[in-house]
Amino acid sequence: NCVFVENTCTLSGGVGGGLHWFMGGRVIRGCSFLSNSASYGGGADTRGWPGTTLDRCRFVGNRAFEAGAWTDGDADRSQATNCLFLNNEAIRSSGALRHGVATLWLTNCTIVGNRSGWAAGLWNGARAGAPVGMYVTNCIVRDNVTFDNIDQNIFDEEREGSSPSSVTYSNVKGGYAGVGNIDADPLFVNAAAGDLHLQPGSPCVNTGLNSAVTTAKDLDGNDRIR
Repeated sequence: NCVFVENTCTLSGGVGGGLHWFMGGRVIRGCSFLSNSASYGGGADTRGWPGTTLDRCRFVGNRAFEAGAWTDGDADRSQATNCLFLNNEAIRSSGALRHGVATLWLTNCTIVGNRSGWAAGLWNGARAGAPVGMYVTNCIVRDNVTFDNIDQNIFDEEREGSSPSSVTYSNVKGGYAGVGNIDADPLFVNAAAGDLHLQPGSPCVNTGLNSAVTTAKDLDGNDRIR
């Protein structure tokens, strides 16, 4: 339940504007990372084995050279649940999140309005030979664009040893192959004002996979399943 706001990191290459954690296995719950900046991981940079768990965290308006919101590097079994990544920006790549090495789980997250030179939304750079590098379930991933206004919502790095993403029961602009995925206007209350609650009649309501839900509360602290 902490707020990290308008911090800047320039030491050691400028890693983790709001938070830099090198020892794995930590849980960050109910925290907000707002308008922080760094060279890598404008909001936060987490590393180490096992990976970091984020639950009910907000990353809004952070800036970096790479990974505007969060860098999850050199980690395995990291996960983000009930998190918001909104209006973050990176000069080169990964407006929202850059993931590397092994496996990351994203569940019930909203990744919207992030920008970068390329890989504007989620960058899956897993390369440890895992069957899947990034699991994306019950998420909304939309309107993440490059500076040339090209939609790049989920980017899978393709090189020797790379691991693909598995995306299911999610709303991805431009579409993404996977069970239960859709490409439709989620009907946010007021996206321009940062209110990403869903209106009645949203195609995202009651279309997720209940068995993927591992926490009782959503980002607002309300019951996830009602």
